[in-house]
Amino acid sequence: MLVSAQANGQFEESLRQARKVLKELNKWSKHDVRNKTELLANIHSCLGNGYLETGDYNKALSHHTTDYDLATEQ
Repeated sequence: MLVSAQANGQFEESLRQARKVLKELNKWSKHDVRNKTELLANIHSCLGNGYLETGDYNKALSHHTTDYDLATEQ
């Protein structure tokens, strides 16, 4: 769903979906979702890509930095 929206060039839709997933995922603990950090990193990567495509470079950088930070803490 999220990735297909990005692949089809529907960047605003992919951003909407990613923000929704991020909000829901943040409600769960690491004990509830074993790979929560990996999922969070992937969502931030999707958000970064979406913002990059829509020209919001500051938000893109912020989300890609969060993605990187999450990936390197594992």
